[in-house]
Amino acid sequence: MGVSSSTASKMKTTVEPETNKICEMPTFTTVFRAKINPYPQIPLSSLGFQIECAMFDLAGNRWAVSYYPTVCSWPEGAIFRVTLLTETTISLKQTIQLRLIDSSGRTSEVAKRNWVYHEQNDALYMKFKPKIKLDSSRYVKDGCVLVEFVVSVTKWNSTELENKQQLFVPNPSFLEKYGPLLESGKGADLPYEVLQQWFPEIIEAHKA
Repeated sequence: MGVSSSTASKMKTTVEPETNKICEMPTFTTVFRAKINPYPQIPLSSLGFQIECAMFDLAGNRWAVSYYPTVCSWPEGAIFRVTLLTETTISLKQTIQLRLIDSSGRTSEVAKRNWVYHEQNDALYMKFKPKIKLDSSRYVKDGCVLVEFVVSVTKWNSTELENKQQLFVPNPSFLEKYGPLLESGKGADLPYEVLQQWFPEIIEAHKA
């Protein structure tokens, strides 16, 4: 079974394998505050009750922040939901930090999450501080809880598929052993094991 000189010439060409390239674009950041009010009435709320806390615009898109004080998945705590309101044709990678603010203005980070939005109405859910700890903390003032959000959004472009042929790049020992035969231009017989490992397309062609 022979290998032609044209096949041999391929061995000397180094080409990157086929890859999916996703290009990262700039990151945008914003900081805003939301007030949970009236907080004392929240323990009396029913399952599914929500408080619309805030809306914010970032990276050309708009999000809504909702507070769910009573959820089945986490009975002892509450959840914030951050929903993408605008349509998007690209993926939006978001990093969000939640900080509680006390009466003196000091902040304390209580949660952090990363999420990727692919389309309108996608939402990120964040567990909040357990209610029993929050109720007796210094963060409840005048019946309200003040929360600070630090949000970063990175835009990603659509996946660009680069169709590049994957070619074999031989090691020095391979060229030393078989190079003269392959460069003869007359075709050469190589051991079947070598063809099977390095030139499977030749094996398949002969099978056909």
